[in-house]
Amino acid sequence: MSMIENTFKLKHKAVEKIVKYSNQMSLRTKIRQGYIVMIILFFFIFVLVVGLGIRNYSGKIIYSTMENQNQQIEKSIDYFIDDIIKLSEYPYVDSEVTALLEKSYQGDGESIVVKINDTAKLAHLLYKHVFYMNKRIDSVWLLAENNMENPAIVTRQNLNNHYNMKEEDWYNRVYSGNGTPFILGVHEDSGSTSNEKIVSVARSIVSPTDGSFLGMFVINIKANDFAALWYNGQADDRIIAVADKENHLIMNPNAAKEDDLETYIQSVDAKMPVNKSVGGNRTVL
Repeated sequence: MSMIENTFKLKHKAVEKIVKYSNQMSLRTKIRQGYIVMIILFFFIFVLVVGLGIRNYSGKIIYSTMENQNQQIEKSIDYFIDDIIKLSEYPYVDSEVTALLEKSYQGDGESIVVKINDTAKLAHLLYKHVFYMNKRIDSVWLLAENNMENPAIVTRQNLNNHYNMKEEDWYNRVYSGNGTPFILGVHEDSGSTSNEKIVSVARSIVSPTDGSFLGMFVINIKANDFAALWYNGQADDRIIAVADKENHLIMNPNAAKEDDLETYIQSVDAKMPVNKSVGGNRTVL
């Protein structure tokens, strides 16, 4: 006799025993056991439905939390940019700065010495009224049209002596902006020897009387310091970076690997809506 036949006979005998046991049960017992089976089945269905409901509800809470955190990040960044833009208006509201920018050095026998002294005055004013006003500012530059060889600079970095601001790819666009503030996305700090990544606010300074170009004003913030606006060491790990319009990342260096993030950003670039303007009369480059 084969093993299959033995197995079939064992199963057949088991079924016979179950049928025999069922026939011996009273109607009341059958009804009671039927109720028990229905209760158990209902219980499992109830647990399944509740479990799925909790899962969906938890997902909505997580999504809502992340959305609120993103909104807070956007507000924090926007408020910070607004503050920096307000500081960039300083040359317009200080008559001493305006006078130095409009000063004519023609016919001055000691023009070189005078220009150097005036640059020192501008640097002092910029430190007091701009650089000192926000701890996240890394450097401030004011390149006066009447004193191009001596830009007024306040910085935490070592200067690159070969740096020429006019060679920056953004210079002509900001120059043509007629005083409009431009937000420069993540780029290298070519004005220092560190070449660190920075975010900048730049604007041309024009004469309030005749509209002539008086100089270029730039405020730089380290990208890593900028990231501190939303990353404090206890932030949600899912908040890893913010991308500018060119998908350059502003992030805390300890949050994740920048190369991995850039690869990810590129892979979903077509699905990422990116704002090309922040609002008001500001422009993002």
